[in-house]
Amino acid sequence: MIKMLNPQLTRREFLKLASTGSLAFALKDLYLDSALASSATQIAPATPAVTQGRMTISGVPLYDAPTFNANKIHNFNADQVVDVTAVDEQGEYGNPFNGVWY
Repeated sequence: MIKMLNPQLTRREFLKLASTGSLAFALKDLYLDSALASSATQIAPATPAVTQGRMTISGVPLYDAPTFNANKIHNFNADQVVDVTAVDEQGEYGNPFNGVWY
């Protein structure tokens, strides 16, 4: 049996409960439950729409085709942000962690 020593709410607890209740009241009109239920039944796309990428290490090569035998056009530096113009999921497999070519 749990015995409460002080049954009164502190000011902080009251503010947390009041803000949580207000947020729930404000969000109830957004119908998020139906949106979440319908999105769970839909199949997500295999590849998200990627528009930019960031190089995490320096020396990452840019090839003119999605194969390791293609011509190297450029080597990227670390922390360089690049535009992704296409995604090829059927490119040559050579990376054990990821087979997608950007």
